[in-house]
Amino acid sequence: EELDMKPVARVFCIQKIIEISYYNMEARTRIQWTKIWEIFSPFFAAAICHSSSNVAMYCIDSLRQLASKFLEKDELSNYAFQKTFLKPFEVGFSRAKNVAVRELVLSCISQLVLSRAENIKSGWKPLFVVLSLAAEDRSEAIMNFGFQIVDTVLRKYFSKIDEVFVDAVSGVGSYARNQLSSAVCLAAIDHLAVRSAVLLAEGNAFEAAKPMPESDSEDAKLVFKDDVDGHVSAWFPLLTGLANAIADTRENVRTAAADGLFSVLGSHGGMFSTGMWRLIFSGVLTPIFDDVEHLPGGERHEVVDSNREDTEWASSTGAQSLRKMIEVSIKHFDSVRPLLPEILQLIRSWIVQESEHIARDGMAAMDHLVQLGSVAFASSDWDIVIASIVALVKDTLPVEITQKQNLMQSPSPDD
Repeated sequence: EELDMKPVARVFCIQKIIEISYYNMEARTRIQWTKIWEIFSPFFAAAICHSSSNVAMYCIDSLRQLASKFLEKDELSNYAFQKTFLKPFEVGFSRAKNVAVRELVLSCISQLVLSRAENIKSGWKPLFVVLSLAAEDRSEAIMNFGFQIVDTVLRKYFSKIDEVFVDAVSGVGSYARNQLSSAVCLAAIDHLAVRSAVLLAEGNAFEAAKPMPESDSEDAKLVFKDDVDGHVSAWFPLLTGLANAIADTRENVRTAAADGLFSVLGSHGGMFSTGMWRLIFSGVLTPIFDDVEHLPGGERHEVVDSNREDTEWASSTGAQSLRKMIEVSIKHFDSVRPLLPEILQLIRSWIVQESEHIARDGMAAMDHLVQLGSVAFASSDWDIVIASIVALVKDTLPVEITQKQNLMQSPSPDD
């Protein structure tokens, strides 16, 4: 009620709540303090969203001071006190309409990262939620500021965020597809394709994502498996973050994303089990080319306004990506071999297009597959390839023309 007073909101109660919070933070155990904070936290979140920017900024700055004091102490094992304490920043940022208020929230987060990174622990989760929201902000200043913080964390404090590695990678993926700055997109793509991928491949990201021996033998190679949740949850945000950027309208961004994605798969694909490759193919690679099937001649053709844009994408970035996917698949063919029918089906979706240019790209892709696979295919693989080519010849015959000719040449009943 005091905050809603006219013409000027009063902050007396806020000051008292801040004082009470400060003294109880020192005098109470963390478990007792958490119960108190569960009552105060919604109040702080609501105050951050207050219509008066003065009230909101006063509350944010006070919360920053309390957080800095709270984070002086390390977090107890198996507890999430830091996450609970920093939650108002997340709620407040998501609801704040004032750009200056959102910018101040980011400024507070930046100060906490620089001064208290060692003890943030579970608190990284709400912080990365805020940073992910900043990536989608309509203000370029907010978006740039958010990425500066992410960039600082990834370069200086990556060893501190192992527990929220997936959240960090998802946050970077949000910046990789932002529409306000190509430079930020390219920097985010670089983080995903180089730093994050190397950390994962070397087993330095987090404990659950470390590669495992392929078998029980002593010299078994280390692999990432589809039946290990840590492996799937770690790699998929990274790969989908790059794959999503391939659909970007800016050519330099989608080209960098395609280069990054297939560079990761080419460099580290040898560590993926066949099951992992199957998941990657169905969940990451196939969706990249989904729009091709909606073009005239595709199996899911729909008449939509975006057909021209999709055609341009297919004939440029799409064709290059298809070629790179084939190269990566052949490079790791021992693991990818069971997916050969799916690869051929994907190439088929290009060859059957009504657009001659896209169909030619599909034929070039088939030729590329045959040439590269000549040293990798077994006789059973050649049987699959030849059967696919025979089916393609039948499916692309000019049936309509021959039917019309037959109708024209057939004698009429009067004759």
